[in-house]
Amino acid sequence: MILFMNKGDGCLRPTRASQIEFDKLRQGECRVEIKRPRNVQFHKLFYALVQLLLNNQDYYKKPEQLVNFFKRNTGLYDVFMDHKGVEHIEYKSISFSSMDDIEFNDFYSACVVLSIEIVGCTESELRNEVLKFA
Repeated sequence: MILFMNKGDGCLRPTRASQIEFDKLRQGECRVEIKRPRNVQFHKLFYALVQLLLNNQDYYKKPEQLVNFFKRNTGLYDVFMDHKGVEHIEYKSISFSSMDDIEFNDFYSACVVLSIEIVGCTESELRNEVLKFA
């Protein structure tokens, strides 16, 4: 069961939408995994960064190529061997269900650093251009 909670006064309380499911729980301990829901605007900002870079460099021709470059250089992949001993890379997902807001923020921050290297500008210049593009 997934419940959305609000933190206040040192405790968690269910949001209005989660109250019915919360009330179904029996008294006692529960195992809880805390994840901060992703910000949709931040996700859009990432894809604005990708599009801005595609328009201002000559190496990457498709968004997927640039996204995979980011994933590889931030360690967001697994390596496995097939039955013939050939090594393959499987890129991890950046979907809302795969990363919470904190994980995505770390990924985005690393992508900004990599982007600065690609286009050769300052961080503030890049962030300002991304905001205009978003």
